[in-house]
Amino acid sequence: MVPPPSIYLVFVIVLSLKLRYNDRQRGARMTKTKNRYKFTFGQKPLTLTTDKDNLFMEEVERVAREKYDSIKEALPTADDETVAILMAINSLSTQLSREIEFDKKETELDTLRKKTLTNIKGRKASKVSGN
Repeated sequence: MVPPPSIYLVFVIVLSLKLRYNDRQRGARMTKTKNRYKFTFGQKPLTLTTDKDNLFMEEVERVAREKYDSIKEALPTADDETVAILMAINSLSTQLSREIEFDKKETELDTLRKKTLTNIKGRKASKVSGN
């Protein structure tokens, strides 16, 4: 199945958002060398500039094709623009869910750190007053 031209722009935008999200989550800076990853999506040749290696980008490409085929199979009468929009919405929904989960984990970790520091300070104070 060949994706329509309108899906290419959506694919590149979503991929860009996902790569930025991954960098933000890892606290990474764009200090790595840039990789120009070339591939064909449908009949459209694309070149993406990224700090990810080719192995990672091949996996991204594979997942994008799977998602496109999956939506097209589930909605065979959907036009290509609808499929492109659904791919983008699904990807953004997943990204948002991960960001929310990450923020929850950061909050939990911060709470645990504060509790641990309070316990350590309490033990030190007990030792000092007990001696």
